[in-house]
Amino acid sequence: MSNFLDRTFTRSSKHHIVRGQFLLLWLVLLAIGCRALSIPGSLVPTATSQPTMTPIPGWKKFEATGMEIWLPDSYVGGDLNQDMDLLVEELRSLGPEYEPFAQQLEQNPSLYTLWAYDSDVGGTAFLSNVGIVNERVISVIDIDTYIDQFLKQMPSQIRVEERQVTTINNDDARRLIVMLPLSDFSVQEAIYVVKHNNTIWVIAFACAQKDFNSRFSVFEQSAHTFSTQP
Repeated sequence: MSNFLDRTFTRSSKHHIVRGQFLLLWLVLLAIGCRALSIPGSLVPTATSQPTMTPIPGWKKFEATGMEIWLPDSYVGGDLNQDMDLLVEELRSLGPEYEPFAQQLEQNPSLYTLWAYDSDVGGTAFLSNVGIVNERVISVIDIDTYIDQFLKQMPSQIRVEERQVTTINNDDARRLIVMLPLSDFSVQEAIYVVKHNNTIWVIAFACAQKDFNSRFSVFEQSAHTFSTQP
């Protein structure tokens, strides 16, 4: 069975893994690019138009194609199919150093399903944010295979500090805690990889390392509100 899986994985799924590596690396790269990012509140969150019961007081629901997730009221962002132009404009307004990230978003308009940032930035130089992507895979690819292939290609400066089995909305999932040292500070991420049917969802929360412990409970609660939609 393992030989069959290896052959099938290599022959039929190579393009999935290459793209998967890009998806996860892009989550890390955009996190770097979002340091000191402060987008004005004119970027309206994509939230449900129907009144619903929030699972946590002071939180709101964000929706995008095929998914929903709850985040604190201070988060701003949403479905990039609706908010992409404004987000790119705001990135460029921050200065020429953000141009590569604006270009990446423009050149890959369907990469993110949803992106949002915490407008309560406090005194940190890094903008806490969450990015969600998804990818269809063949049935023989499980979460661990998907992650293992990514880790083989991960730059050496990125450290995986934790990898745990979990479930999100009854779907099999993994939680990775990742550290990315930079020249003047470090970025830490909580990345949740979820498989629902034949789709892999990646939910990545990023913040400055010094803020991670205080923000982690919010990341964890939010991740467990994630659910897929028809």
